[in-house]
Amino acid sequence: KAEAEVRLMYLTEDNRVNTVNARIPVVGFIDIQNVTEENLCDIDYEVRNIVVKPNPVEEHSIYIEIEIGVSSVVYEEKQITDTSQEIQEKIALNKLGEEDTIIEITVTAEKQEIQKTYKIHIKRPYGKIKGKIQLGNGLKESMDGSYGITMNYVADLRIYKQDQINWDDIIPGNLSLDDVDSEQTEKTTKSDDEGNYEIYVIPGKYDFYAERQGFLADITTKITINENDEIDLGTKILYEGDADRSGIIDLNDTIEIVNSMGASKGDSTYSEKYDFGQKGYVSLDDMVSVVGNLYKTITIEEHTG
Repeated sequence: KAEAEVRLMYLTEDNRVNTVNARIPVVGFIDIQNVTEENLCDIDYEVRNIVVKPNPVEEHSIYIEIEIGVSSVVYEEKQITDTSQEIQEKIALNKLGEEDTIIEITVTAEKQEIQKTYKIHIKRPYGKIKGKIQLGNGLKESMDGSYGITMNYVADLRIYKQDQINWDDIIPGNLSLDDVDSEQTEKTTKSDDEGNYEIYVIPGKYDFYAERQGFLADITTKITINENDEIDLGTKILYEGDADRSGIIDLNDTIEIVNSMGASKGDSTYSEKYDFGQKGYVSLDDMVSVVGNLYKTITIEEHTG
């Protein structure tokens, strides 16, 4: 069903120019097999011929005959079942923080004679959490001054759903960091050598977790992020000495350091979690770090920004 709107301009007997508007209904039927109401149709109308002449039946009227060509292309909605590498690459969504994904779908019909391309823009809303990780308070400067070593600030970073983990259970011993490791994360990444990081997440409520072997973890809870938000958590200091990952630096950590004293990379008793300054071996400096941070505990704070 359609309407043809016609506007005629004519000259009257007294040489005046007049116009007249009329709407002519266009009704036709196109018989296509296996077409239902669920199918999508593109219909094109083309005016081919127009005949205008006086109406012999009624005085002061005209007769209009319009030839209209109607063509229709019918599309059927189908699930894409092709699992080839080419199809998978075409429909892969963009990563958070990147430009929108644009998917082009070309539909071919009528024995390859008709093609139409559709573009689908997929926008993934996101916010950004950023900040900096620092290992120890003055540790980097100490290692540089004593050994000429430039420490990196690479740390493991994780995003969990808010209230997924009861962090207050760590210090009493009701929850171990090994238990935390088994929890499903929303995002995992690492800070760069300078400790900087940027994490893109979909809008939601999250907890942020930062840790490096041998250092106390730092946790920020109740982070609410909306679309286009940019939350800066500032500098997080991870204190060295938590060799056993108990969430507290205590005498048990000193015992582990003593048992590994003098061990170098490649030795069975060496581990990076005892070598806080990244020297390649465990020394008295590592014991001094533990004693200096004795009884410090894991940091758990609520985000208030």
